[in-house]
Amino acid sequence: TNAEAEQLQREVTPIEQRVFGPEHPDTLNGMMNLGSILRKEGRYAEAEKIYRETIVLQTRVLGPKHADTLNSRNSLAVALAAQRKYAEAAAMYEENREIQRQLFGPNSEYVATSTYNIACVEASRGRRDRAFALLRDAVDHGLSPRTALAMDRDDDLKMLRDDPRFAELVALLIGTGPEMLAVADRRHADGIHRRQCADDEAAFRA
Repeated sequence: TNAEAEQLQREVTPIEQRVFGPEHPDTLNGMMNLGSILRKEGRYAEAEKIYRETIVLQTRVLGPKHADTLNSRNSLAVALAAQRKYAEAAAMYEENREIQRQLFGPNSEYVATSTYNIACVEASRGRRDRAFALLRDAVDHGLSPRTALAMDRDDDLKMLRDDPRFAELVALLIGTGPEMLAVADRRHADGIHRRQCADDEAAFRA
């Protein structure tokens, strides 16, 4: 249960801090795990506090562009949105998106996912026009097909469901769904092939 997981993590974290040090990656991961447990229990303010403390340490130790730091900022944004701190949540997602653009380019799935997350926040704020514009931008620039095809079941977008534009977007996605999934599968297979080739080349050189 979450209660048992929380108790265990609260027992482990001080040990990790003492053995590894407060800034060790394992310690930081333990703090993030505790924050995630609290968030799943609906204790968003407590989770927010732990996320903020962890992000300060991760930014100093790992840097603001490290994957762990970006993931923690994403988790903080989720906790903020759950408390209706929408402006700060959107700003957090937007900062992540800008870093991801620098790292991966404008058509990266990471960037598109951040755009999608911003759209969810804007939908919760009642900003329908901006939410729809962001959703379309996410779909057009690399959003995971499986995320896109599950859009009509995303509770974060429930404020949009009575808008005809939402039905039109979902219908468009369903119509292009098989093609989107096929492209994603080809990209995944191509990525595996490239990694295998790289490994083979490295082994040959060795």
